Amino acid sequence: MIARVIPATKLPRSLDVFDYAVPDALLDHVRRGTLVRIPFRSRLIMGLVESLHDSDREKLKSIAGIATPFCFSEGDLALLDWLRDTCFISRGHGLLLMRQFIPRGMPAQTLAETPADVRSPSPELVSFGTTAERNTLLVDILQSRHKKGLALILAPTVSDVVRLLPILRARLGDHSASLLTSASRTSEVQSAINSIWSGKTKILFGTRVSLFAPLPSLETLILLDTERDEYKQADLNPRYDARSLAIMRAKKAGARCLFFSTAPRLQDSLALQEGLFTEPRHGAPRTRVPISVADLSTAWRSGRFDLITDELEEELARVCVRNDSAFLFLNRTGTARLVVCKDCEFLFACQHCLMPLHYHKTENLLRCPSGHDDTQLPSACPQCRSVRFVFRGFGTERVAATLKELFPDARVIEYAKGTPPPAADTGSQKKGMLIVGTCAVPNEMPEAIERARLIAFLAADPLILPHDFRAVERQWQQAARILSHVTRGDARVILQAFHPESLFVQTLRTNDYETFARTQLTERKQFSLPPYSRRVTIRIKRLGRVASVVEKTLSDLKERCARLEPPIKTSTVDDGGKEIRVTLRVDRDPANPSKVLPQDVVELLASLPPYCLIDAEPLSL
Repeated sequence: MIARVIPATKLPRSLDVFDYAVPDALLDHVRRGTLVRIPFRSRLIMGLVESLHDSDREKLKSIAGIATPFCFSEGDLALLDWLRDTCFISRGHGLLLMRQFIPRGMPAQTLAETPADVRSPSPELVSFGTTAERNTLLVDILQSRHKKGLALILAPTVSDVVRLLPILRARLGDHSASLLTSASRTSEVQSAINSIWSGKTKILFGTRVSLFAPLPSLETLILLDTERDEYKQADLNPRYDARSLAIMRAKKAGARCLFFSTAPRLQDSLALQEGLFTEPRHGAPRTRVPISVADLSTAWRSGRFDLITDELEEELARVCVRNDSAFLFLNRTGTARLVVCKDCEFLFACQHCLMPLHYHKTENLLRCPSGHDDTQLPSACPQCRSVRFVFRGFGTERVAATLKELFPDARVIEYAKGTPPPAADTGSQKKGMLIVGTCAVPNEMPEAIERARLIAFLAADPLILPHDFRAVERQWQQAARILSHVTRGDARVILQAFHPESLFVQTLRTNDYETFARTQLTERKQFSLPPYSRRVTIRIKRLGRVASVVEKTLSDLKERCARLEPPIKTSTVDDGGKEIRVTLRVDRDPANPSKVLPQDVVELLASLPPYCLIDAEPLSL
């Protein structure tokens, strides 16, 4: 008997299964889905039996033994196939990701298989106005389920899970719910997995990594705040999207899948229109506090060239008098967005990505917005040696400095991603707390918004003009996420904009996401942008390779794309150093809108060499 085994190791995509002889002593124990120990190269590793067949082949290595009594279900095997066909990695690489979640130290008879390919309902798109409404609806759904199977609840980040877990435990009265995230230690992972398989736990909270765990009797799969980018793993292989993976896992298990979002992604809104998603049988009302709009252009014409208008200054003064708090949102860090030489107009830009460097006055640093190297601001222009610089644009550092001048008795805090939480203000004589922050505040410190009496968006429209076509959508989602944390009944929201009549500002003011989404989808369709087409990025790594090999790979890729029917359009960006980035534009099949890529494109991508890193659903272009 010959077993085709998937070794748990990283291999090229075309080499992910090997033949091994099954010893007579193991014939009754080895079947499809069995985890075995196999000799691979000079060591013993874990492997997964894909299939068995009779053969007379000789000189095959033999399976060394059974690795664990646990047996993968058809749904678990489908997950490995999905990673191979969607993320273009070997199934052995996927098995490595799942290995840490395999139950250990349990009797074999408790490890029952999950039913395969049970008919499941369509994913449901649930909209809500505030986080309180979301939590109430979430509790209602969890309490109304049959409670015979498992409920898996995913949040974008570990901090979101840790923040939500005690709230829901108290509301549900169920303190047996388990936690499974990328920050969990090995002992904690095994404790949670064993509790699930033994039936003690019926609710599991986690992040995207929880989808790689073999789960028994999955009944309900809920994803919270699905508009957030953290559901996409974009920095490491496999570059998967947990939202797509969750739909696949729910379909294989016959489970109900719900997407919770205060401002759904445009592709989810389109899926709802086309019947691929459904609306829930009961939903939360989309209620929010009223929003007033302030015209920044009027303030600038009157000679006030900062982001603190007269109306906002009066409201901030009231906050300080009442010893209350305010949150001012500006998704720009630093003191200035651009540094330009006044004499020769030389622009200080990053040498790697060519983006303008941001100036941080407190450290006298020029920082790349893409995260490349920081540099000290030179004393003279490198082109003409002039010492006259012009600092243009605003950032949180500059706004915080202005607030300290206007309100010297208030406590002013600047908060961005990676900033330590502010210490408690004990024994201070400061009156009022003014927090200036980026989108990191609703993600990492939402209690600052919940306590605030005043929430102000300092400059809405400059933030919707970057190069990425998804920028407008993301800015609306960021604003909606901030507003969803406003809980005080006496809170006031001010939206400052240079163009208050724009559709973005007006739909945000009236909380009319449907009109905003419909308009954006019309524009996307006109220019054949996602979700009406697909984008695939391929990064061809140069490091350690002969230039001719890289160039041949690039030319072969373009030639094969041109030969497809219909031809695939490509665009190339060469950074001149580490890699070449190729973007493919694949037209969407109207007859099968749920399919990500056509089969011929999948075959083309699967045949690329291992040094080509593929992202089939990139966050940005």
